[in-house]
Amino acid sequence: MERILNKLKYLIDKNYSLSEISSALDMSEYELYSFLLILKQRGYSYDIISGIPTNKAIIASNFDNPVVIESKNKTQICLVSDIHYASCADRLDVIDEIYCICEERGIDTIICAGDLTDGYYPKRSSYNKTQRVYGFNSTKEYVVNNHPFSPYIKFYSISGNHDQTFYELESSSIIGEIAKAREDIKFIGDNMSLVDFNGIKIFVYHGSGKAKSLKEKINKYYQNIPIDQKPDILQLGHIHHSYFDRINNTFIVQCAGLVDQNSYARRLDLPLEISAFFLNISKDGDEIKVDYENKSFSPILKRVK
Repeated sequence: MERILNKLKYLIDKNYSLSEISSALDMSEYELYSFLLILKQRGYSYDIISGIPTNKAIIASNFDNPVVIESKNKTQICLVSDIHYASCADRLDVIDEIYCICEERGIDTIICAGDLTDGYYPKRSSYNKTQRVYGFNSTKEYVVNNHPFSPYIKFYSISGNHDQTFYELESSSIIGEIAKAREDIKFIGDNMSLVDFNGIKIFVYHGSGKAKSLKEKINKYYQNIPIDQKPDILQLGHIHHSYFDRINNTFIVQCAGLVDQNSYARRLDLPLEISAFFLNISKDGDEIKVDYENKSFSPILKRVK
């Protein structure tokens, strides 16, 4: 069932119609509604508009089963996003440096807000030219062999839109399979997850769409979370830009990417930013306090055709 649900979410994100999804999954439209109901029960919210299932609410509303992280370092954590492993623009040196910083500071938890891999786009004529390796198994092995290892650090990641392209190929989670081969890497959900970090609620969400107005987009994400479930920290990815803010009692951490400029960023005329957040979290009674460093890394000025 999980494979069907994962593929259904992928097809919905690609704006397939009900009839197209029905054909792709070889089931009736009536059966599809049953699976849509399951997704809705898990916190997704869909409307059927002109025959197309659309994820309108974006943010999950069911936070009953958070991923519990019991870190020895109860105050410090590293938040990253958009590593895009296997792209010719990936930065293994930056990931290594982040691990070195974490070890120096005693940080044992890194959370990634998706797009751990660069995905699978065989219909793009430039795809093979912009990849170090391509395909499900080769990408999996690339990450397993190249992601840093430390016996002191656990790496948690949701999937992003690039990671989810592998569902169409294998109907399987690329990060889930990576996690099976690496005990230090944990797959915590498709596109979103709630994390309980030593009692601090961190909602990790990859995000979607273009950043016409970053503040407006972030406010929309925040407003879509039910009032009684607002997290202490909202971690976002997807747009390869960093931003830190506070809305009411929620700290917003919009992570930049950890990849040099790729064709996507160049098409949108986005300035290149490579950085990671290092947070120091403390409690004063019921109030959460967050001090942060947004650590920037030097880009390699190369272009991917």
